[in-house]
Amino acid sequence: MSRTALVAVLLVLVACGGSPNEQVRKLHETQQSWDETTRLTTELWRSGAVPAIYARQTLEAASQELEKVRRKLEQLSQ
Repeated sequence: MSRTALVAVLLVLVACGGSPNEQVRKLHETQQSWDETTRLTTELWRSGAVPAIYARQTLEAASQELEKVRRKLEQLSQ
């Protein structure tokens, strides 16, 4: 697991505690972090600063983690 994915998992785990409003806030922070990771990874890949395999793996991890965040936010809104 990449360091970025590990950080996101830890953030989601932390988001599991606290009030619903606090959970939503933390999930939005996690979402913003993954969005920024996606943007930066894409920018670095396009400029040739990172290998394609790294970019692909990071973007796949980001996609999976963003989906988890979306599902958790849906659960909290019900």
